[in-house]
Amino acid sequence: MASASANDDRAAHFTEAIVSLQQAIQSFQTDIETGRPEVFLTPMSLELRDDSAPVALRLTSVSNEVQSQLKKLEEHLSTLENQLRSRGQWHAPTRQSATSTPTILEISDLSTAINLLAHIITSTYPSCHMTPQSLFSTYSWSWDPAWHEFYTYLPRQNTYVYLSQWKLNEVRGVWEYVSMADANLMPDTAAEMLGAWEDWMWDPSLKEWRLEVKTEGGDGESCICASRWQVQNNGEWVYVGILGNVG
Repeated sequence: MASASANDDRAAHFTEAIVSLQQAIQSFQTDIETGRPEVFLTPMSLELRDDSAPVALRLTSVSNEVQSQLKKLEEHLSTLENQLRSRGQWHAPTRQSATSTPTILEISDLSTAINLLAHIITSTYPSCHMTPQSLFSTYSWSWDPAWHEFYTYLPRQNTYVYLSQWKLNEVRGVWEYVSMADANLMPDTAAEMLGAWEDWMWDPSLKEWRLEVKTEGGDGESCICASRWQVQNNGEWVYVGILGNVG
């Protein structure tokens, strides 16, 4: 019992750290959207610097590189959140903590903190403790009659997650989306396709749970996976996962 309590306490601290870092990134993204100048620290040119001298930093405004780095760090935190959820160890805060966010951001410090947190989470809770049921049961799933797929919405990430079918294009070496609307898939049949929870396998390269399915003729590898999508300001749906090109 004491060990279980310690694990729960540790998981709660991990959740708090992830939420705090997510809030920090969201705060700086708000600064970007409002046009706040010079909120990022970046290294000055190192060409003439003595190796023994400290690294000189300067304040800079937002750039495409900074925005890309922030997005990658946010996606890394999302992966860590999903890891804890998959283990049933995500302790969602009952209220938003009023954390004070620094007014200046150094990307390298933020990246180091996230990488250290990822290492601790991975080493503390081995992947063998993860189960797809503990992850997927934390979400509320609905049926999309247009796409013929089950989906859920993650408000914190402003992302829709669809349980979609993908097929490996062996020639191109990428996974391609398979439309279930063309097959007029119905909810009961889709539920049967998802199979029992123990049939799902963790894919370390995709960092997702996946279910292998058979295709007509048995040609090529096919699976059902949690597909992540976001709706842009113009109403366009954009795939934000890592499976491959959308066919």
